[in-house]
Amino acid sequence: MTETKLKKTARQGNFELLRIIAMIMIVTLHYLGKGKLLNLDNGSITYFVAWFCEALSYVAVNVYVLISGYFTKSTKFKFNKILDLWIQTIIISGTAYIIALKTGISEEFKSPDFFKSFMPITRNSYWFITTYFVFCAIAPFLVNIVNTINQKQHKTVCATLVFITSVLPTILYEADWLKISKGYHIIWFVTLFFVASYIRKYDTFKKNPFFYFVLYLLSCTIGYVIKFVLCYLTLSLNNTDKSDKFFANYNMFFVFLASVFLFLAFKNIKINSNILNKIILFFSSATLYVYLIHEAPSTRSFLWEKIVNPMGHLGFPDIIINYIVGIFGVYFVCSVLGYIIKTVYSLLQLPKLTLLISNVLSKLTNKIMESKLISKH
Repeated sequence: MTETKLKKTARQGNFELLRIIAMIMIVTLHYLGKGKLLNLDNGSITYFVAWFCEALSYVAVNVYVLISGYFTKSTKFKFNKILDLWIQTIIISGTAYIIALKTGISEEFKSPDFFKSFMPITRNSYWFITTYFVFCAIAPFLVNIVNTINQKQHKTVCATLVFITSVLPTILYEADWLKISKGYHIIWFVTLFFVASYIRKYDTFKKNPFFYFVLYLLSCTIGYVIKFVLCYLTLSLNNTDKSDKFFANYNMFFVFLASVFLFLAFKNIKINSNILNKIILFFSSATLYVYLIHEAPSTRSFLWEKIVNPMGHLGFPDIIINYIVGIFGVYFVCSVLGYIIKTVYSLLQLPKLTLLISNVLSKLTNKIMESKLISKH
């Protein structure tokens, strides 16, 4: 696909639908994990179903990064974009902290909680936003690399990075030898970027979406089965379940494969309805707000343990109803709040302010770099 064609389809409904699904999967991961369903006694039907839902949803973060990597093609560093992200993250996290104090969710003021809420990126309150912030900062330089290498070199870079950051860590799952931290590290985001940019640049993956969707399900199922085989073996040998160290990694090879296959499935889907595309685009533009709001550090435990409370609805069909209402209720409410925040942010002219700051810093940097003091060296 040429760059010109890509510009015309930069907001394709199929990818935006995938963005929505990926965020629903992220909410599902938090429902299962922070709702403590994954901590149920091994052997119950709910336990096995919860872990299978986990296996199907674990691709979410990788898919989100693949989408970002696929559409990141600018070599120009845009400071105002990451500054907007920084400010909005602080607004949402800080507001949630104030609400938690005023409503009694947080019983008393604690300085660590305060700094964690008002310095969310530097304190890693949202691990994804912290890593994504760095990814956005270095993305233009990665695009430059992609633009200067040929297809063979690009393929070699992808294969090398996947082998080092995914294949080896999967085999040596107990030793985080590169400190990739289960795929939370920027190194993994860079790997996904090169894979996504290869898919975009050479566009060779054009099989039927159903074919890729079957491969996605197969990869998830293989990872799921291996998790329980390892669980059985480690419990038998060491009386300790070490399977989570293998399974709960975004860079685990089967999770990586499932992520790419799901991405390719949606890449090859065509949504021709203008009305449907508009609906999808409307909801997809709020996906990042859904994450920021429902994952606010001061309120997330209260949300899952007290409000949604899946552990209080374990009977059938209560757990099914709780899952559907909980997941989609959280997504819808956070979407609405996100649109309100987005609207207020624009009305306050903050995007223009960040653009002004960006331009001033850019000019200042250029003057410093062009100064005689710098040029002499």
